[in-house]
Amino acid sequence: MKLGSWLLSLCAVGILTGVCTAMAPEESKKTVKTAGGLLLLLAAILPFRGLSGYSPLSELEQIGARLQKAIAGQENVSLEQMRAMVEDQCESYVLAKAAELGISCTVSVSARIDETGVLRAYAATVTYGLPVPSAEAVEALKAILENDLGIPESRQLHR
Repeated sequence: MKLGSWLLSLCAVGILTGVCTAMAPEESKKTVKTAGGLLLLLAAILPFRGLSGYSPLSELEQIGARLQKAIAGQENVSLEQMRAMVEDQCESYVLAKAAELGISCTVSVSARIDETGVLRAYAATVTYGLPVPSAEAVEALKAILENDLGIPESRQLHR
């Protein structure tokens, strides 16, 4: 089977070279014949590439595997950077809204990738300072976390 496909590829290269030579202008026929001859030579010796123990294909596969590992590592770094950025922005937003409500607090937001593959705020911890905010102000902050950031009250911790 391999011998047959090797012979078939040699014939295909020969026919392709002949067609290209026939279609080429007179001044470039020599160049087309040379290129076709090199292509035919390559097709003829290609099956013998594995006899020396060196396989360019396996070398390319190893390079590809190393590249995939490097890309995956870069994606993880980028994901962590994006997660930190989302968390920082959400925390700043909540602190600004709390200040508008007259609440003194610290906020910690954690972000995760949801089931649709989007990085979103997942949970929040709000630690209140003195003076202790009113129940209405706390409820308003809970609503901001849920409505604006999509963090349900079940994933909010208020201390």
